[in-house]
Amino acid sequence: MNRCIAKRNILSAGIYCFIAVIICGQAGLAAEEPGGYEQGLNYYEHNEIDKATIVFKKSLAKEFADPVTEEIQKAIDIAKSGKAEEAEKAFLPLLENEKTAARSRYELGLIYESKGEPNAAAAMFYRAQAVIANKGAAYVGVNTCKKCHIKVYNSWKKTKMAKSFEVLKPGENAEAKTKLKLDPQKDYTKDAKCLECHTTGFGLPGGYKIPGKSDSEGAQDNEGIICESCHGPGSKYVVIYKNAMTKKQKYTLDELYQAGQHKVDIKSCTVCHNQRNPVAGPDYHFDYEKYKAEDIHEHFPLKDQPKQ
Repeated sequence: MNRCIAKRNILSAGIYCFIAVIICGQAGLAAEEPGGYEQGLNYYEHNEIDKATIVFKKSLAKEFADPVTEEIQKAIDIAKSGKAEEAEKAFLPLLENEKTAARSRYELGLIYESKGEPNAAAAMFYRAQAVIANKGAAYVGVNTCKKCHIKVYNSWKKTKMAKSFEVLKPGENAEAKTKLKLDPQKDYTKDAKCLECHTTGFGLPGGYKIPGKSDSEGAQDNEGIICESCHGPGSKYVVIYKNAMTKKQKYTLDELYQAGQHKVDIKSCTVCHNQRNPVAGPDYHFDYEKYKAEDIHEHFPLKDQPKQ
């Protein structure tokens, strides 16, 4: 499948996409509701899309109060004109660029909302918030991490998280798919709804992309739930670790967090282990204490510990 078709396959999820139809009038949502980013995540994870959209949009509107750049405005105008191919070319570089990744997703979310596509809009708003939370860092892939953490890598390779991409392939986990009324022989490796939780950083700078002929190797670096799914995109904090190892520079946990490293807690898991998950019912509850002991890699002490 060529790159153009692959990108179109994930249009419906509103994650890594272009605008394919003429935009009609602004739909808008009802009265605003109080709540911050964390509240928006809670709504999103429980599939309360309308509420999540209101909270996300309110937070993003404050973040992006300044007018859009000329580059983004041009892409918006093309999208609203209904010129699909031109809109794709205009928006995709903006989604990949760290400086415009969040704002372009916010603007696309507004466009999807105006088209009456709430799920696509909410996904865009959610991803815009994720880019902001990541401090502008990009994903670097598991092969970068394993250079210094080979023991952790070898332990991780044995986990269900490492193999989560494999279950999307035809014939894999056939019994489970049948119970979920999914076609066990279908290839789900290009389905955006699945890729969001079976790959790492899907639709975000440096994250997983549906591969064409030229980037299949890079895609493999982000297949499955790799290191950065829990620890955050590493383009900035890997520099800190590298300097600690090669130059003996001291560092603090706060410096790592400011560079985009995440604190690993229940929210690291409930991004996917929530009521939006197809295996979860309305009473679903994720047992963090249980699963963090069963489904993650072994822990090994760092050679260079952070300063207290």
